Amino acid sequence: MNKSVLRYVLYVILVITGGSCKTQKTDTDKTNPLDTIELDSSLVKSGVLTDLDYAIENLRTSDELIKVVAIQQELYDEQVLNSIKNAGTYESSKAKALNIGVYGADLNYVIHFNQIPTSFKYLVCAKQLADQIGVTMAFDKTTVDNFNSNVNQKDTLINIVHAAYEIIKKYLRNGDQFQVATLVMAGSWIENVYLTMQMYNNVKSEDNKKQICSTILKQKEYVEKITTLLNRLNKSSDPNVTQLQNEFQTIHKIIQSCEGKTVFDKSDFKKMNTKVQEIRNFIVGLK
Repeated sequence: MNKSVLRYVLYVILVITGGSCKTQKTDTDKTNPLDTIELDSSLVKSGVLTDLDYAIENLRTSDELIKVVAIQQELYDEQVLNSIKNAGTYESSKAKALNIGVYGADLNYVIHFNQIPTSFKYLVCAKQLADQIGVTMAFDKTTVDNFNSNVNQKDTLINIVHAAYEIIKKYLRNGDQFQVATLVMAGSWIENVYLTMQMYNNVKSEDNKKQICSTILKQKEYVEKITTLLNRLNKSSDPNVTQLQNEFQTIHKIIQSCEGKTVFDKSDFKKMNTKVQEIRNFIVGLK
């Protein structure tokens, strides 16, 4: 990792780990350390950094889908989650990256549904895979201890998980790891939408249903960015990444076909639900 990127990563980690604490601001806080960092010009010119930053900053919009469905706590269903038994079956770095994203979304789901004992099992799965791709600092001892110390504070647990995943995504924001970061976000996005659509028909509030549809339909640009990143970063023409790129392109077309709508037609919902399930099964079944 070159020095400028390392300084950027260290800065981001400091912001994330300090972001949940209230501190007094001084004049020096007004200086943005990013202004002094020179990033690889070829990456800037290709648009990869811009698209990756967009994907990192906007992933949380799909996380919010779970918050909406979790209003009905009785909708919780552990069977829709990726089994913790699968964590030990992922062998390639790409499968691990995708499923770090999946387990992160699952972790977000179980916390929102107040399934705290189960949440720790998913934290362990995410930590296991993160350690294996070299992002140990995301789920270090301090993070795990902090998680255990706040088991009765749902909002705090969610913030701890989000902070850990921000570290993963920001840390992987350097040359050889851009694809891995994109895969983490792709896995998380798919799982968030998959879990939401699995519960959608049982959501009682029509307003909540409209909110869910509206949020998914607003994801067109996000899906487009992920598709573009998968394409640009697939230098070795990995067939699994190519398939994932094509599948995201299909989702983009489905959302695009709903331009101007605030809710899904039954046929559009069926198409979207079927495609999301297919991609999700593909991701969790990789080795």
